Amino acid sequence: MLEAQGPLMEAGQTWASGELEDLALQKMKILVVDDEPTNLHLMYNLFGEQHEIYVCRTGEEAITFFVDKRPDFVLMDVVMPGIGGLEACRRIKQLPGGAEAGVIFITGLADVDHETQCWEAGAVDFVTKPINPITLRRRLDSHITLRVQADQLREFAWIDGLTGVKNRRYFDRWMSDHPLSEVGKVPASIIMLDVDHFKAFNDRYGHLAGDECLRRVAAAMKAQLRRPDDALCRYGGEEFACLLPGADVQTATSIAHRLIGSVRGLAIPHENTARGMVTASAGVASGSLSGPDAGGSIIERADKCLYDAKQRGRDCVASEHDLV
Repeated sequence: MLEAQGPLMEAGQTWASGELEDLALQKMKILVVDDEPTNLHLMYNLFGEQHEIYVCRTGEEAITFFVDKRPDFVLMDVVMPGIGGLEACRRIKQLPGGAEAGVIFITGLADVDHETQCWEAGAVDFVTKPINPITLRRRLDSHITLRVQADQLREFAWIDGLTGVKNRRYFDRWMSDHPLSEVGKVPASIIMLDVDHFKAFNDRYGHLAGDECLRRVAAAMKAQLRRPDDALCRYGGEEFACLLPGADVQTATSIAHRLIGSVRGLAIPHENTARGMVTASAGVASGSLSGPDAGGSIIERADKCLYDAKQRGRDCVASEHDLV
């Protein structure tokens, strides 16, 4: 899961036992893979009210299903016709999103060698047959709790402490991972933004006022992002970057105008500028991220456009296709 559910954990905060139980109640997508209808019905009845349950009868079906749906957890029988559970797990782990999926084996074999094979295939746990429903539920609840905690901590690590938007670490990770995904095969756009004359703002009003200015600017721009996968990142200092997967240059340019317009709309006084208020400039670049160094290329092009916007007098948008 790319986005955590629920509030982020603050630094130094711990979870009480009741909060841990609440984490285990998070709704998950669970794939049950078993060729025995009795086991499928048992696990559906056990988890169906709380989670989204999907069923497959073979390892082949499970692999195909995972590509389309990317479930959070897989409850997998080991011995099945065709591709067995161990091989199906190994193949799932190689798929996009597979490394994060929690595979729990349901197995009738309990010798040491078999246990070792389950771990080596990539399982996070295994439960022996005959299935004890309480044991299986407690095991799954524990892994859900760990999953949600990990997601929350990961999200926390990707947030800029000052502005509350994504940070440079998130930006770099996205640029690294996005070209490897299915979505990375389609064009994307990047907007590089800079708060105009921000050093002069700090010199005139002080750094505390500068911090508050950046917080307000970030909040205003973030509110303009209406597509669920778009992300605003603090790139460094007073510079921001907006990630727009699947957006063409026209869409990205329109969004860039909304972003700088929202900064202008704050009307934050800035007496050291001709306009008398805080403004921002933006550069837009679009293209595929799948080629060699394509990510670095699109960032460089967006930076050049941002420089062009500043040369034009700031408080404007420049794109590489001159659609402003």
